[in-house]
Amino acid sequence: MSKISSGQQTSCNNKMEHQDCSAEIPPARDGNIAIREEYDAAMAANTVAAFEIFIARHPDHTLANLARDKLAQLQCDDC
Repeated sequence: MSKISSGQQTSCNNKMEHQDCSAEIPPARDGNIAIREEYDAAMAANTVAAFEIFIARHPDHTLANLARDKLAQLQCDDC
């Protein structure tokens, strides 16, 4: 049990009153991994809409150029 400033005692198991100070927050996930997963999902879907959404979300990412190429191929196939 640990004392808090008002003199009340609380248990570390009671998360409403006390947070476990020894818990560590994991590092943030690499954003490029998430973007790559979105690109892979667009490739798996292989639709104009999937690539348009990817490009709209990540217009400046290097994978956007690949997505634009694939989008152009899909649109040409529809011609």
